[in-house]
Amino acid sequence: MGMQIPSVHDPGMAPPGKHAASAYAYAFPVEASRDQHGQLKKDMAQRVIDKITRLAPNFKDILIRHITFAPYHMQSMFAAPGGDFCHGLLHPDLMGPNRPGPKGFLDMPIPIDGLYLGGAGCHGGPGITFTPGYNAAYQVLDDQS
Repeated sequence: MGMQIPSVHDPGMAPPGKHAASAYAYAFPVEASRDQHGQLKKDMAQRVIDKITRLAPNFKDILIRHITFAPYHMQSMFAAPGGDFCHGLLHPDLMGPNRPGPKGFLDMPIPIDGLYLGGAGCHGGPGITFTPGYNAAYQVLDDQS
């Protein structure tokens, strides 16, 4: 699970004296049938809330509301294949140099001049880090000089 509290840096994201938080849990069974997603989504939300409450004991008591997204939400909102916002499993075999760079994989570059990869499935990801786009932009600049 990953958690961020962006209202620490931007208080306008929450009412005065309150915070907005996002927690990402990576263990939702995407292969489960769609009719199970409603209950699984509730179960996952409760597990995340319980886990955070173990570290921040008043978390459950101060929680105003929460929204939980299942894999099909991630797929429709962010075009994340199978709901995987990492666009490729977060697995050691698929990290670092084993993810494509701006010109594809090291041992299998894209055979099209002027095509650069900058999506979440590229090195610098996974997820929404903006690093793959940064890498692609600098590759474009390097190739033009």
